[in-house]
Amino acid sequence: MDLTKQQVQVLSRLANGEQVFKGEDDVYRWSGDAGGQVCTAPVKALLKLNLVRIAKVKGGTVLRCAVTAAGRDYLKNSWDNQK
Repeated sequence: MDLTKQQVQVLSRLANGEQVFKGEDDVYRWSGDAGGQVCTAPVKALLKLNLVRIAKVKGGTVLRCAVTAAGRDYLKNSWDNQK
C-alpha cells in the first residue's frame, strides 16, 4: 500500500497523539493546539484504507480520529524499511 507523503505525515502525527476532529460538512481539522488547519483529504483517504477510525470523545458528541492497529503496523513497517 502506497501513501502520499502528506498521508504518512498525518498518520504519524495522529500516532504521536495529535488530534483531528470532524466538524460540520465532513471537514476534518487539527485541534487548536495543533494549528487548527484543515486536513480533510488525507484523513478521508486514511479512513478509506482503515488506517484511522472515527471515535466519539468521551462524554460528548465531538468525533475525533484515532489510529487503528493497521495504521500502527503500517508506520512500524515503513520505519523498519527506512533502516
